[in-house]
Amino acid sequence: MLKRIAIALLMMFTCSQAFAEFDVRLNYAMLAAPKSFNSETDKLIAGYPALKAPSDLGLDVVFVMPIMPVEFGARYEMINTGTASAIGVDAKFEATRVSLLGGYRFINTLAYFGVLAHLGVSNSGTYTQTSGGTTTKYTAKFGPSYGLGVEGGAKIAMLIVGGEIGYTALKATTLTDPTGSKVTTSTGSDLALDLSGPYVRISAGVNF
Repeated sequence: MLKRIAIALLMMFTCSQAFAEFDVRLNYAMLAAPKSFNSETDKLIAGYPALKAPSDLGLDVVFVMPIMPVEFGARYEMINTGTASAIGVDAKFEATRVSLLGGYRFINTLAYFGVLAHLGVSNSGTYTQTSGGTTTKYTAKFGPSYGLGVEGGAKIAMLIVGGEIGYTALKATTLTDPTGSKVTTSTGSDLALDLSGPYVRISAGVNF
C-alpha cells in the first residue's frame, strides 16, 4: 500500500501534463546595483548620490506546450531605483523592458521546475536629476538585453506561485541630455549605467 502511494506521489510531481497551459503572472524582482555608474559619478562630483539596487515589477504571459513542456511567452518589466539624495541633489533611474520568454520545464504537474531564458526586444529608460529646483532628464540608450534563470513553484487549483533566480544583462550604454549631448566619464568615455548581474524574482498568478 505504501509503495503504491509513493509511486502515485512520484508520478504526480515528476510527470508532465497532457494538456497545454496558459499562465498569467505578476512578479517582483531585485536587480544588481549600478556600482560602476556610482563610482564614475562620484569621481565627477564628490558625494554625488549613489543609486541603489532597483526593484523590478513585471507581468508574464506564458504558454506551456503539452506532453513536451516547452514554454514561450512575453514579459513586461517596470524598473525603478527609487530616489537617492545627497549634497542637495536627487537622482533616480526608471526603465521599462519587454522581453520574449522561452524555456523548458523538467517537472510540470502540481509542481514545476525548469529553465527560462529572456531576450529583450524593447528597452527604454530615463535618468532624472533634480538640483536647486531644476530637473534634468537624460534619455538612456540600451545595448543587447538577455538572461537565463532557473524557475520553480507550485500550482494550487487555478493559482500558480513560484520563484526564479538567474542572471540578466541590462546596460544603458549612453545617457543623453535634452540638448542631445552624451554624458561622459572623467576620462571622456560614455557614461554607462549597468544593471547586469544576478537577480531573484518571486511571482504569483493564475494558471489555465
